[in-house]
Amino acid sequence: MKRFTFFYLFFVVLTFFSCSTLQATLIEREERMFWELQGPKGSVYVLGTMHLGNDELYPIEQPVIEAFSSSDSIYAEVSDTDMTELSEQVKSKMFESSYLVPPERHAYQYLTEQEIEQFEDLYVRYLRDNMEAAKLQNIPIDVLKSSLKAAEPWVLSSVIDTIASYQAGFSSELGIDMYFFSLATLLQKKVKGLDTIKTQISVLVGMPYEYQLYSLKDTLKKMKTGEYESEMEQLFSSYTNNDKKTLTEILNDTNKEIDIAILEEYRALLLTNRNANWVKIVKKLLKQGGNAFIFAGAGHFLGEKSVFDLLEKEGILKQSN
Repeated sequence: MKRFTFFYLFFVVLTFFSCSTLQATLIEREERMFWELQGPKGSVYVLGTMHLGNDELYPIEQPVIEAFSSSDSIYAEVSDTDMTELSEQVKSKMFESSYLVPPERHAYQYLTEQEIEQFEDLYVRYLRDNMEAAKLQNIPIDVLKSSLKAAEPWVLSSVIDTIASYQAGFSSELGIDMYFFSLATLLQKKVKGLDTIKTQISVLVGMPYEYQLYSLKDTLKKMKTGEYESEMEQLFSSYTNNDKKTLTEILNDTNKEIDIAILEEYRALLLTNRNANWVKIVKKLLKQGGNAFIFAGAGHFLGEKSVFDLLEKEGILKQSN
């Protein structure tokens, strides 16, 4: 019995020691928003992406392509097999949030007449430009307009963000994420997910109602004044120029006209909680060895409570000299 107890305790101590001594060196590569976590058995390459893009984001630097091509495992925010299912579930949630919610959650209840007029004008003009591509040409515009009158704010925000991006010349098809999904298909590489479908959906529908409404009103106001386009240009410029300091300041801006507690609740849903889960995956990849490649939104890797920050606070990550 004593012999068993001794070996059991020895195993526990050895396991604890092995876990606590997991370490990696964070190397900030020259390429845009690209890092390497160099562990004892291999590297985890991390590329911070923009979900929207235009031709100015390309070409992708060759060392990034080479790291992707040579990696044993690939991770994105959502897996390649979940992409279609996620799209269908988002459509389903948008339908529910447009037709099956009580009147007190209808965004139109809290918008001014001017805001409603602005939203509908933007929506109608966007529809007229894109009806054929969206296969909506047989549906009267008034019907499409009325379909959003009972929607929650997050649905209208999704619509207005799409319109604003379209006007600024950005599209998801030209985003960095879609590029690497296409490259993975070409190279016959499977893309695993950092998030589950449930987590991805919760970012859309789980945000506090107050933040949903604030975000919608704020976007409408900034589109009217031209601030939205200016902010998008600044965001895009800092990304394309690999200006991590400015990009971090933009993404972590708390100077908003909303209660800080609500803002922090949303940030936890969007970033912090997901980052904590991603840290577990990164640790697993470092332990198992070989090379891995992660591509996901740049905001997850910049600033306080980022993936790198959490790894550093656990004593796992150290900065390269």
